[in-house]
Amino acid sequence: MFHQGTNFHAGEHLGAHPTDEGYIFRVWAPNAKAVFVVGDFCDWQEGLPMVRITSAGIWEVFAPTARDGMLYKFRIVTHDGRVLYKADPYAAAAEKPPATASVLYRSSYQWRDKSFLTARKRKMKDDGFRRQPINIYELHLGSWMRHEDGS
Repeated sequence: MFHQGTNFHAGEHLGAHPTDEGYIFRVWAPNAKAVFVVGDFCDWQEGLPMVRITSAGIWEVFAPTARDGMLYKFRIVTHDGRVLYKADPYAAAAEKPPATASVLYRSSYQWRDKSFLTARKRKMKDDGFRRQPINIYELHLGSWMRHEDGS
């Protein structure tokens, strides 16, 4: 469903996910020649080589030494030999700017919105969504641009 563009919960599969023995990492890099995960758990050296698990470019590796709070990035090798270090687009946490690494984080937050979700589903049934209020957000991307001096 991810490759079809119909998976609205890709973050449940991609990114860094804790297990009892470490973390499993997955990233979508369809045009990469090779992908590694680097971070505190490997002293930021070459990294752990990831395995391409789908023909459409999802890569995966298990890191038994990865622990909560450690920093990491994906090291992507392109077909023309360039090496890129990228933050995890599905990371649960990130360093404070200007630093750019992702942070391994295991949330213990327990959602308590079941009654709200049930009521919303009931209201939206059939054609009910047409009678509900809507929020529309507008963003002027130019206002987010930074000058070379960081201002």
